[in-house]
Amino acid sequence: MQKQEIEVRTLKAIENARQGGQAEHSFVEFKSKWPRPQDAARSIGGLCNAAFGEPVLLVVGVDDGGTVIGAANEEGSAWKPAFDACFDGVPPTVLSSLNVSVGDRQVVAVLFETDRSPYLVRRSAIDERCNDSKLLEVPWRELQTTRSARREELLRLLHLHSAAPTVQVLDAELVASQNGKRADHGVAWHLAVFLYVTPRSRDRVVIPFHECELEVAGDEPDGVPTTWRFIMEPDHLEVIGAPTIEYSRSMWGTPTELVIDGPGCCLISAESRGMMPPVQPVSPVRVTATLRFVRSARAERIGIVLAPGPELGQLARWICTEPHPRGHRFG
Repeated sequence: MQKQEIEVRTLKAIENARQGGQAEHSFVEFKSKWPRPQDAARSIGGLCNAAFGEPVLLVVGVDDGGTVIGAANEEGSAWKPAFDACFDGVPPTVLSSLNVSVGDRQVVAVLFETDRSPYLVRRSAIDERCNDSKLLEVPWRELQTTRSARREELLRLLHLHSAAPTVQVLDAELVASQNGKRADHGVAWHLAVFLYVTPRSRDRVVIPFHECELEVAGDEPDGVPTTWRFIMEPDHLEVIGAPTIEYSRSMWGTPTELVIDGPGCCLISAESRGMMPPVQPVSPVRVTATLRFVRSARAERIGIVLAPGPELGQLARWICTEPHPRGHRFG
């Protein structure tokens, strides 16, 4: 989710609260000030568990009625470590934390990732009366009440997570080339990533392209685009630096989704065009791809570091720093 989307969601939630709507229905939590981490761990952890993979938004500096009090983002840097310490294993991950202006005041919007649920809190960390360090709870949010999760709710979480396959990066490449014959036509960017996908069961897995996201970040923001149009193709087509070979017979694609019937290799292809000037690959870039699966609450986030490589006649080129030694590789 882009920062602009977070800001819009925050403003809509505040307006909805002012009109008497229930923020909890949209997985939004309002706090008039930074909450005590021990209290927030159970309530936000419960909201993250009940969200079934949807992002959860914490808005600090707004009360439940939508009245804006204001808050400072600087307090969050000390708050998050104490919040994380209340969880057993993996805590909810903060995807973004930003200041949002509401009138002449600022509130803080904190977006939590929830695709690694269930989240377990340590009772001894959130309740001073509990002396048992091994006592754990899976909190669950229902409207304005936080309680322990029921068996059927845990089963739903486990079933949704089981639909997501494992994904391994084999190789990746980012290329900048001249867009057309004239220099003023701008630069065409092409990103290609080879993945090996292994389903966890015999059930068919579907990746809808419109639910996937891609971000490229580097030290040269004027040269490397950060907003891309996401395109995916099954890896039986001609790819950069390789002949036309049928790499996998267990998956196939359409213009809108990738369908996986068994383990195999696939190619993620993303393109972007713009009027940005050519850049020299003098520093690494970081690629983050987010894949979502039908009937699964879990999103697969893949982080890849690409280092400057030989240009091979292109304006600029970045290559994978750690390609799989026996997987398919670009030439």
